[in-house]
Order: sequence, then structure tokens, then C-alpha cells
Amino acid sequence: MTSAPTSADACLSIVYSLMCHRQGGESERFAKRAIESLVKKLKEKRDELDSLIAAITTNGSQPSKCVTIQRTLDGRLQVAGRKVFPHVVYARIWRWPDLHKNELKHIKYCKFAFD
Repeated sequence: MTSAPTSADACLSIVYSLMCHRQGGESERFAKRAIESLVKKLKEKRDELDSLIAAITTNGSQPSKCVTIQRTLDGRLQVAGRKVFPHVVYARIWRWPDLHKNELKHIKYCKFAFD
């Protein structure tokens, strides 16, 4: 088994590694574009990118820091021509493929909850 990438690795190798943990919920093409977008946004925030990699590659088995991205006016981001809520789309890609927007609830200690 190879070790998880770190924020120092090239974006493409990080995207490839994170794609391997996809749960479905979105098409492979859309998921790849969404993950590329997220990795690019986090490339300058190395500690958050490392937290994301740890959370995904361990399936959330160890606590990690918050991962934040700049909020847009309507709270959505555009990926492959679709406007999506980031917290929903990434949860669908990596955790719960059949998730609906109103089913997400933040945990008590979440510092940057989506609501």
C-alpha cells in the first residue's frame, strides 16, 4: 500500500489519490473536476490540504482540522457548468453518495459550519 500524498505533492497526484476514495454519488468526470477545483483552492493552504487528505484517506477515522474555501455570494461554486453547494457535493463524492442538501448537520465542535 502506498502512503497518502501530502500538500507538497503535485496537484495531479493528490487528485488521483482522492479520486480513489470516491463513493459514487457523482459521475467520475464531474467528481474529478470538483476535486481538481478543491485541490487548486487549497494549494496555498497546506495545513488544510493535508487535513483534507488525512480525512479522506483514513475515511474520517482520525480527527482533522477544518477545511475552508472562500464563500461566494450565494454559497455555491460552479463545477463543470453546474452550481453546487461545496459541503454537499464533497460529502456525496467521499462519504454519502445518496445525500440530499437538507440532510447534512454539523457536529457541535465544528468551527466553520455551513449554516
